[in-house]
Amino acid sequence: MTGAGIAINPAQFDREFRSANYSTLSPPRSVTFVRALVDFILEWYNRMPNGASLTFKLEDNMTASASEVAHAWFARAWNAGEESAIDELFSPNVIAHGLSAEPMRGPEAFKPFFRAFRSAIPDITVTVLKTVTEGNLCATFCEVEGTHTGDQLGFAATNRRVKFSGFTLTRVEDGKIHEGWNTYDFLSMYQQLGVIPASLT
Repeated sequence: MTGAGIAINPAQFDREFRSANYSTLSPPRSVTFVRALVDFILEWYNRMPNGASLTFKLEDNMTASASEVAHAWFARAWNAGEESAIDELFSPNVIAHGLSAEPMRGPEAFKPFFRAFRSAIPDITVTVLKTVTEGNLCATFCEVEGTHTGDQLGFAATNRRVKFSGFTLTRVEDGKIHEGWNTYDFLSMYQQLGVIPASLT
């Protein structure tokens, strides 16, 4: 049985870590430092009741990480179909590459593509398989699947299931997506829908 989670304020964690003199170890990325940090986290873990989970709660003035924003984007916009997530997670000057002949600039330019794709494949599910984050950049490898029941892709609905993969690299600043580079196997999608010969390579 899973118990209730324990939310830990990072500032409180930092104070206790510093008071334990672990933070004075040098260099900060040394093996000794990492071992000390692990020991300290285990000490926190041992305070928890059986079955509880350990989570870190962002303070009000802290922004979400690039990885958190990327996960929220796929979960809310694509999987849940929340168009409001476009305005909430995109910066006003966002640029989206790789989804049309020219980059889409701004949330309003992205919305027609979003509406058409979700209308054509209303049960679309994007599964995030792996993420790699470096600073404010997050590379997300995804698997996309759904049923083509709408006519909004430029041809009649085929009622076929599709499954293809790809990745998105997002640049995140202040909790917003400012730029995204997309590379998805749309050739495979169109082949599965029968509009491009399967033998085409």
